[in-house]
Amino acid sequence: MEASDLVKDSELETKFFDDHLRHIFYRRGTNATDRRIRLSEKWVRNRQLGSGSFGTVWLETCKKTVRQGTPTTRAVKEIKVHPRVDITRELEAIAKFSNNKFEPCFVRSYGWFRGPESIFITMEYILHGDLRHHLRKLLPESEVKTISQQLLEGLKHMFDNRFVHRDLKPENILVVAKGPHWLVQISDFGISKRLQEGGTIQGTMRQGTLGFMAPELLGFVAEKRFPFAVDMWSLGAVAFRMFTGKQYLADYDEMREFVQGNRPFPSEELLGGGISEAGLDFIQKLLLADPGSRMTPDTAGAHEWHTELNRRS
Repeated sequence: MEASDLVKDSELETKFFDDHLRHIFYRRGTNATDRRIRLSEKWVRNRQLGSGSFGTVWLETCKKTVRQGTPTTRAVKEIKVHPRVDITRELEAIAKFSNNKFEPCFVRSYGWFRGPESIFITMEYILHGDLRHHLRKLLPESEVKTISQQLLEGLKHMFDNRFVHRDLKPENILVVAKGPHWLVQISDFGISKRLQEGGTIQGTMRQGTLGFMAPELLGFVAEKRFPFAVDMWSLGAVAFRMFTGKQYLADYDEMREFVQGNRPFPSEELLGGGISEAGLDFIQKLLLADPGSRMTPDTAGAHEWHTELNRRS
């Protein structure tokens, strides 16, 4: 797949050294003989932040940046180049949603660069890590509302620009500020997809994480005309996790029984966690087997559970 101009323009000119790397930039000079001034940033790798099938994330620091608004600490995602892995869709998504108009919904990228065997994506370093590490205890309903509303805003931006995330889960939600006044951002566009007009999710099967994947991504529902509904299911599954401490239908057999109508929605588990009737209805309308019946960002944003939060805030 050919990279878009958005991806090409965000590539950083980079030189590698034994103990550091340098990014090269150019600034306008003041006269014809000195019209283009060459600048460089020196970045040093400190430690590993995480790793998985997606690649490895490193913490890097710079003594002095030459780009306005760039911090001196960053996270860098290293992805090994593989012929069967299309990295351009992740680069396109993160470049797109690093635009100022999408703040604060998404983790910001400061560009990407190539190595001999890897692609590196630079991102802001979020000190509090991902949401998964903050769910060792159940969250009160007011805090679940705050987080879900922020995720809903981010998903609306994605859908308006015809992007589907396809792997929304606590590990891909980074925490800028901890509760009770949470500020979260969506990250990791590794299996995201930008759809053409009228596009479906054909060819996206079995991609994602059990417990947060919609039934149509697992092959249990044949309907493919509502591609954005997979992320709405994931939003419901994340909210379910925050309320109960459990993953929702993280087993193939459980999912099959649910889709076939042989497994009821676990209302008692949510009510046992102190959820209101409005909150229960909100999550239930996201976790419907039929993707065409799930709430959209607009109907979810107009739901009683969220409008109540807006009136209070």
